Amino acid sequence: MIQLLGPALGLAYLSGINLYAAVLAIGLGTRFGIFQLPEQVQGLAILSEPYVIAVAGLLFLVEFFADKIPWVDSIWDAIHTFIRPVGAAVLGVVALGDIGPVNQTVAALVLGGVGLSSHASKSGARLLINQSPEPFTNIAMSLAEDVVVIGGVYMATAHPVLSFWFVASILAITAIFFPKMIRLIRLELSAISAIIKTVLRAMKIVKGDSLVSSLPDKFDSLIPSYHIRSESDIYLLLFTGKGVKIGHKKFGTNYRGYLSVIDGHLTIHFKKRFKIHNYVIVKEEFSQCEFKKGILLDRLNIRYENRIEKFQLPKGQEHLAVKFISIIHGEQPQSNSEDVTPAPVYPIEQTAVPLYRSKYPSNPEGT
Repeated sequence: MIQLLGPALGLAYLSGINLYAAVLAIGLGTRFGIFQLPEQVQGLAILSEPYVIAVAGLLFLVEFFADKIPWVDSIWDAIHTFIRPVGAAVLGVVALGDIGPVNQTVAALVLGGVGLSSHASKSGARLLINQSPEPFTNIAMSLAEDVVVIGGVYMATAHPVLSFWFVASILAITAIFFPKMIRLIRLELSAISAIIKTVLRAMKIVKGDSLVSSLPDKFDSLIPSYHIRSESDIYLLLFTGKGVKIGHKKFGTNYRGYLSVIDGHLTIHFKKRFKIHNYVIVKEEFSQCEFKKGILLDRLNIRYENRIEKFQLPKGQEHLAVKFISIIHGEQPQSNSEDVTPAPVYPIEQTAVPLYRSKYPSNPEGT
């Protein structure tokens, strides 16, 4: 059984890292006799056909360069979130051979999940590496991944038992960090989607001037019943940065949430572990609030005493972020045309009031 599962599991995992490199390595290795495919995976011999090698080679060449450019690699990974797991499932099922339609369906689901796991590991690591301005770490990581995929293809076909236990061990370790990886992928997809929507709005293909016009129902239901929607309401889609503490709870990195200004009240909305968290911010506690542009994501930093609450904003929300800061301080922020521009920094007199309240204040008019 392990002899049969080893190649399928190994190839599915490698496909999640670099699908085109895996297909190309199998095709070239088989066609030129670099290695022999085991009898149980002879179905992979189709990858040695010239047209398959040509297409895989062309796509590998594109990925070879795209994968070594900071942030371009993250865009490429975001697109391939929908491609690599499918490729992993197909490649793995072909490697298993004729095992019946029911078993093939189950295997496709499992192997697709394996491919998604390795893809999440790769894209998550790249997103972290891209925080560094220098490109050399990115290039080194990409080259190392290429070597791992090519060497892994040989191990999966020549040593299936070793491949099985090696991948099983990696998957066990990955399971511990899988929630963080999923959040990273979600952040990546949201960032790419926001950039596309911003471009479409600039071309007047899509109407509207913001990513979100209201809160999702799961958060909206907690807004006071006396609130009447108005154009002064602001909604910002954001993700938590490192070490953000909301209320009495410390959130992990890359949790998706919303920042709203409703009836003059600043509120942060998040969902963590199936529980909704809504906190009204006591704005008098800010010492500084600044907005900075980034390449893939913008930054909103809220400074309070000796700590900074860092939030990541998908593109297309700069005007709302500046308006948000303006409403907080009751001043009109000055425009700045530099690429990395902090919005105006406003000193605020400190008070002893907590930074967050867990509930909205009661209706001042008593209705």
